[in-house]
Formats: sequence, C-alpha cells, structure tokens
Amino acid sequence: MSVSFIVLLFLFGPSDSLTTVLSDTVIIDQQLEQFYSHYKQRSDSAAYFAKEALRLSNQINDISRAGKSAHYLGVYYHGLNINYDSAQKYYLLATDPGRTPYELCMTYTNLGNIYHNMQYEKTAMRNLILAEKYALEAKSNSKLSNIYTLIGSILLGTKQYDRAISYYNKAYNLALEDDKPKRQSNAVNNIGIVYKEKQAYGKSIKYFKQSYLIRQQHGTPKHLLESCINIADSYLEYDKLDSAKTYINLAQKLYTENKIDSWSSEFLILKAHFYKKIKKYTKAEKLYKEGLAIAEERKSLKDQTIAKKGLADIYTKTHQYRKANIQLSSFLEIDEKADSIKASIEVADILLGFEVGKTEDENKALKLAAEQTKQLLLYQRTLLFISSLSLILLIILISYLNKSFRKSKILNLELEDSLGIVNHQKKEIEKKNTDLSIALEVVNVQKEQLTSTNNKLHESIRYAKGLQSSMLPSKDKLDELLGDHFIFFKPKDQVSGDFYWVYEVDNIKYVVCADCTGHGVPGAFLSVLGVASLEYIINIEGVRKPSEILYKINNRFIALLKDLSNYIQDGMDISVVAYHLDKEEIEFSGARAKVYLKQDNSLKLFNTVKKAVGEEQNTTFTDTIVKVKEGDTLYLSTDGFKDQFGGKKGKKLMHKNFKILLDEISEMDTNQQYKVIRNSFNEWKGSYDQVDDVLVIGIKI
Repeated sequence: MSVSFIVLLFLFGPSDSLTTVLSDTVIIDQQLEQFYSHYKQRSDSAAYFAKEALRLSNQINDISRAGKSAHYLGVYYHGLNINYDSAQKYYLLATDPGRTPYELCMTYTNLGNIYHNMQYEKTAMRNLILAEKYALEAKSNSKLSNIYTLIGSILLGTKQYDRAISYYNKAYNLALEDDKPKRQSNAVNNIGIVYKEKQAYGKSIKYFKQSYLIRQQHGTPKHLLESCINIADSYLEYDKLDSAKTYINLAQKLYTENKIDSWSSEFLILKAHFYKKIKKYTKAEKLYKEGLAIAEERKSLKDQTIAKKGLADIYTKTHQYRKANIQLSSFLEIDEKADSIKASIEVADILLGFEVGKTEDENKALKLAAEQTKQLLLYQRTLLFISSLSLILLIILISYLNKSFRKSKILNLELEDSLGIVNHQKKEIEKKNTDLSIALEVVNVQKEQLTSTNNKLHESIRYAKGLQSSMLPSKDKLDELLGDHFIFFKPKDQVSGDFYWVYEVDNIKYVVCADCTGHGVPGAFLSVLGVASLEYIINIEGVRKPSEILYKINNRFIALLKDLSNYIQDGMDISVVAYHLDKEEIEFSGARAKVYLKQDNSLKLFNTVKKAVGEEQNTTFTDTIVKVKEGDTLYLSTDGFKDQFGGKKGKKLMHKNFKILLDEISEMDTNQQYKVIRNSFNEWKGSYDQVDDVLVIGIKI
C-alpha cells in the first residue's frame, strides 16, 4: 500500500496545498535572508522583511520560522532602531518551546540583556538562568560566555563585586578555551568595570588598557570607543585630567568617524564629567542635558540617573539650589524605581540564596574581633605570669645545683626540661602576639571602613540639609508675604519631615504647614516631593482651591510612591490656607490637621479630613471659608509639639494644653509669642529626647 502511494505521488505530483506550504517556506527564508542583509547595512527596511516573514509563518502555522522571525524583529528593535518595549514584545513571541535549545538560548539571553538595560534585574536574572539551561543543552560555549557576562553585570549593578568578577572570569576562561580574542577583551573590560566601581582606579585602568590592546587587533570601532570611554572615566575619577583628555580625544575621533550612536549618551556624559572637573559648568550642563535626552529616549535608567546627579551637582556648585532640588526630585519620575532598590536582595535570592543584614554581620564581626582581642590579651598575661614563675624556679634550681654538685647529672636533666618548657612557652607567647597583631589590624581596617562610610553618610545628609534649606522660603519672602508672623521650626534630626511653604498668585496668599511621615531622611524625602507637588499643581496646573490642591497631591503621592510601600510608609498631614486679599477671608482645607483662629477674644479650632495625604486614592477634601479682620491671629502646627514627652511625669503635652498655650499668647506681639513658644517647648522637654520634628506658625492678620 505504501509503495502504491509513493507511485501515485510521483506520477501526479504534490497537492496544491503542499506546494503552497513549500513555496511559503521558501519565501519566508528569503525574507529572513533579506532582513539579515539589510540589517548588516543598518537599514530601517530590515524590519519590513522580518514582519512579512512573521506574518507568513503565522499563516502556515510554522512555529520554528515564526519564532525566528519574531527573534529577528527583537534584534532589530534591540540593536538598530532602539526601542526596548518593542524588542521585549517580539522576543517574548520568540520563546515558544518548540524552537531549538540554541535558538531559545539566544532569545532568553537578549531578553535578559534588555531587562538589565532597563534595570529590571530580577526579571533579567530569571531570563538568563533559562538562557544558561538552553546553552548547556546546545553545548554552546560562546552563548554561555555571553550569559555569564550578563550575570556578572547584574551582580556588579547590585554591588556583589566578588561574584561579578567570578562570572566574568568564567566568561574569560570559555573565551580562552575557544580562542576568541573579542570575547576575551570583553571579559577583561568587564573586570576593569568592577574595579572602577570598587574605586580601585589603578587596577581598573590596567584591565581597561589590556582590553583596549586586544581590541586594537581584533575589535570594532564601537568596542574601541567603549574602551576609550572607560579609560578616560577612570582617569577622571583618579584626577589625572591630562590622561583623561587624551582618551577623550581618541573617543571623539572614533565617535565622529564611525557615527557610533549606541554609545552616544555615555560619551556625552563622559565629556560633561570632564568639563565639570575643570569647572566649565555651562559646557558641562549642556552636555549632561544632551546625554540625558538620549538616555530618556532609550529608557536607560542608569545613564538618566548619572546625568541628573551631574546636573544637580553643577547647580549646587553654582548655588542654583532650586534647580538642584528639581533634578533630585525628578528621580521619582523614573519608572520602576523600586525595582532598583530591591534588586540586590532579589538577585542574590535567585542566584545564591537570601543574603541580608550585611551591616549587622559586619558589626557582629567587629564585636567578635574585639572579644577575641580581649581573650588574647588575657591569655598573654597568663602565659607571661607562668613564664616568670618558671624563671624564678629556674633560679632556685641553679642555686640548689651549686650546693649539690653530686646530683649534677640529675639536676642538669631537670634544668634542660625546664629550659625546654620556658622556650616552648616563649614561642606560644610570640604566636599569640602575632595573632593579636592580626586581630588588631583587622579591627583597625574595619574601623577605618566604618569611619569612611559614616563620614560619607554625614556628608550626604549635610548636602541634603542644604538642599532642603534652599527649598524653604527665605526670611525676606516670609516677611513680604506673611507680614507680622513667627515660625518656630525645630527638626529632630539634621533634615526634617516637617516643612512650611508660602506663595502668592492671583491676589491670593497661600500658607502651607505639613508633617510628612516620620522624621530624618525618610521624612525629608517626602517633604521634597511635597514642595515639588505644590509648586507644580499651583504654578503649572493653575489649581487655586485648597481642597482641589490636596486632592491632586494625594493622588500624585499614591502614584509616585506605590512601588516604595515596603520601604516608606508614605503619608503627609497637611493644612493649606488661602488668604483672599480682595475678599478679606481665608479659605482652608487639610488632611489630619488642625487650624486655629483667635477672633473676638475666642480661640476657635477647625478640624479637617481625618485621612492623611497618600492614604487612600481619590479622597475628597472639603474647604472652610471664614471672614477675617485686622488683629485676628491664625495658627498652624504639626503634631510634634503636643506629642513631646516631658514635664515632671514624663508624659505627652497633649492637644488640650497646647491649645491653652496658644490662647494665652495670642494677645502678645509675634516676637514675644515666638519666645514663649520656644521656651515652653524646651522647659517641657527638659532632659527627655525630642520625639519628632516641631513646627508652629503664627500669623497676625
């Protein structure tokens, strides 16, 4: 029967449907060949051929060719017309398990590369682990080398430097095994990057130059440009500006002659670093902005962050603190910001198990080293005492020998034994002294590291304090807008979660008193966001009613901080008061805040909505309108004053006593009111620690 079928098939030829399928597969293969040809010429028309191949493959349900076509489209959007969203979409279409291990290995590697470039390190690592599995099945050293390189880059990004070097060495050994100089140069270059991150610039320059020498013989202009950028950047960090300039000029020549767009943002940012170093801030600012624009277009979060930090540094050095504040605040607009915060923990969890508490372990190590040092000292004293006692016994023994010569042989033997014991104990002491020296050296090194870390932390906090101070209104502005007033502002730490803000527009004066969750750095972080939001909503969006201002701030907080909920319990108690000059009335709204008004010999208390900003989406806030006249006094406050522990019994002051205090001082002039508020707080607090930031504002109408 089978023979007859073969004869009939031979006589009558294949069916029409089979002919169609065969012709379609030929067309698909031709389209893919056209893609490859146009892609090598860097022509945008390459995408057309891959899309046609994908369409035809789907029509005839050819999984293998559909996957290959989708992969090619991913390559196009990944490497030529850079669009990571489109590249990701097509790569995902190419992950059908019906494809070969080698093909799947390439697709998952490229996916891992894209996610790494977008700083989605957890997702990148998952894809690279899959890529490694398929590379091992395909027995492809070249693909394994690429995968280990990418894993090393992720570990580098999460500051796991030793592991990163380990994976880069794996990639280098595979390249040596296959005798592939290009891969060798990449691995050596990456090891240089690790040492640069560790600030070991001498070593980083050594490895970068080694990579550069290999690339001069076997590399492309693109790779040579990368090497020049890395060497120049290391020399800049090393403060060797002449050497840096030499390699910047080499990079400029490569960049101009070969039109290497893929490194344009990095090169522009490098040049900006150089001009910032030589204090040509205008030129540096221009280059940072150009590099930032390209980084934003390509969604390169790393380059965006570097450029924005560079701009913030320039604005700080040139005393443009408002602009510096805007650049730092704009970090919040970067998508998936929380993923980079959690990346090191999640990557370590996927790759080698959950490792947390590094600082705690270091502190334990310090304590252990100190304890070991104490034990060594105690042991040394014990051994010294024993040795001294042995020497005394030896002297007695020698004296006895002089009196008893007849027993000399026996005593000589005893003497030799005693001397042996002493020598042994002496060696023990010397060994323990060596161990003690090593332990002390370890303690000193760790102490220096902790001191350096602590100094950097305090330097960062002082920098943040300067930025936050520049964010608050100046005394001249307060006097101009508020007139007769006082502000008692006492942060618990160097930076504060409480802040005040004033502004005038359209014959309306705004006064804001706010308390962000917590105090210190977390609170200050939210206060920056609060001020930036107020300025944007009132200045840019033109919102005027206090309740609508709070509605927009609330939704903005929730949108911007949703990914940081595990790290910052985000929220803000706030009162917004609008004084309408033409109507002689105040209009105010608040979130878990109280507004006090002394009017007609009575101190009135106005409560506001009992939900904090950032607590719930689309919260409705209400406005209260009150007529005011000259001589009335308005008070705004955060909860730091009333929540302070103190007095004879160490209890909180409480709201009732705070209100009595405001009532008592309301008839005084504002200078006297300030002194009474300040002295009352300090007297109540006494020797107790301050528990929160404190802010009290008083304004005479």
